[in-house]
Amino acid sequence: VDSSSSERVKRRDVSLSTALAVTLWTAKARDHPYQDSYLVSEHPGALRLAVVDGVTPTEETPVVGGIDGAVSAATRMVEALGSHLSRPLQPVLLQVNREIHDPTVQSRARPQACVVTLDFPKLAHSVSGLAVRAGDCELWAWEGRVWTPAFPDDMLKPDARRSLQRWSERHPEASKEQVEGAEEALLSDPNQWNTAPI
Repeated sequence: VDSSSSERVKRRDVSLSTALAVTLWTAKARDHPYQDSYLVSEHPGALRLAVVDGVTPTEETPVVGGIDGAVSAATRMVEALGSHLSRPLQPVLLQVNREIHDPTVQSRARPQACVVTLDFPKLAHSVSGLAVRAGDCELWAWEGRVWTPAFPDDMLKPDARRSLQRWSERHPEASKEQVEGAEEALLSDPNQWNTAPI
């Protein structure tokens, strides 16, 4: 985050009963309402962490119960992950996807969110666990002397990334609406994704 936007960055330290400390950093985008969320929740024998990034809605994104589509998707995801602590991560996220996915809305305009979430046992000598990712959220682990990404692959397939990059290079002055239209045209096929938002 550049220094000019440092007032938008928030830090929160969370105390846990395990021998771990979790520090959360959040930053609000300049022109959009805050659409992100997180979860830090203990349950018997394990700890669940999640960071959720609401996908910035388009003009066509439906408002859900009076709430911005991205905020709605992010909130629903955190609610599900927090209320189904005994269930594995992947089935919980697939259930959320079934609940909020509306095939009648263009893919780019759907209420959706990206997430990375982690379950690991509350053992003082071990912090290994199971992580699941949807979209482009990142999870990094400190391995002695370097930070290593848990999910090094791009969320898009290589051909899709190249197509999007070529379009961006040919249209450097494109408006937000034009970019959203290009994303819809280039990325609406699920086969273009390695890991899509929910």
